[in-house]
Amino acid sequence: MSSVSGISITKELEHEFSSFISSGHRALIATIEQEAITFQETIEGSSDIGADLDFIGTKLVPNEPRYLIVTDDTHDGENKKFAFILFVPDNAKVRSKMLYASSSSLLQRQLGGASNFTRQIYWTEIEEVSAKGWKEHLAHEKLDAPLTREEQSLQDVREKEADQMFGTNARRSHVVAGGSIHAVSASNGNLPIQLSEEAKLALEKLTQGPGAIGLQIDSKGETLVLTEKSRTGESVDKNELVETVIDSVNPQYTVFKESSDGNAIFIYTCPTASKVKERMVYAVNRKPASNIVSNSGIKVEKELEGSSGSDIIDEIVFGAAAVPSHAAPTKARFSRPKPPGRK
Repeated sequence: MSSVSGISITKELEHEFSSFISSGHRALIATIEQEAITFQETIEGSSDIGADLDFIGTKLVPNEPRYLIVTDDTHDGENKKFAFILFVPDNAKVRSKMLYASSSSLLQRQLGGASNFTRQIYWTEIEEVSAKGWKEHLAHEKLDAPLTREEQSLQDVREKEADQMFGTNARRSHVVAGGSIHAVSASNGNLPIQLSEEAKLALEKLTQGPGAIGLQIDSKGETLVLTEKSRTGESVDKNELVETVIDSVNPQYTVFKESSDGNAIFIYTCPTASKVKERMVYAVNRKPASNIVSNSGIKVEKELEGSSGSDIIDEIVFGAAAVPSHAAPTKARFSRPKPPGRK
């Protein structure tokens, strides 16, 4: 499966992570090469996480982002847990920053998600990848405080990227406390994205029966509008969903509900040929769009993302939460690494 940025995960990385979680080693470093997240190396380390982070810092290049997966000794529990660190230097290329940031959630999900990772950390300076940086992060976690130094740096990075992509006066999103992104319209920097009346009616119908509706952002970037190929009040099979409802050319949010009494799947697709501005706009509005759907009375059971409908069809067909028991797999699918402590 690939992310909306078109980045995929190599089988080598999947294999190395499976070995890493049972190895007792301190860290695994991953990088993006040739449009794929790939394994770089593992660090054996010692019993001192601070000293190990000091050493890991020497393995990094000041202007090149990396993913760091670090064995977290501070976690209280029977199973081994890990810290997921996104290292994105301030002076890295803008495209590189975007690729690493937009593919981060995909990588975490593919490697076990919350069942493996106790904390997510954003660092922008090599000096932060150190015993001192780790201690500062843990101290800030215990405080109900404003942004940490690394979070403030990440906020600055995101705001600068938004300025470069859209211009200061037309910025389509702003970053709030904690480094999260709040969706706003293009014409008014403080106006949350809205839902068209037609889209509201379609979502209301979807609360009462099956169907699949597509939502796209209008040209002004202010409103979620209903696509022409949306269907409510009738069953839509998975092939129709991929071939008809999901737009193969433009980014789209799709809400798919297989039965009247079932839950829905929220799908975000962004074709690789989409313009960079479109990718950014849809990426920052994804969570608000999902919240709008949930607030409409539709229970969203899972969220999927991909560059096309074909990217997410396997997740729909084989995903246990979204598929009835009689749905039989038709082709092989990668088995994600099992979390530590499970058989």
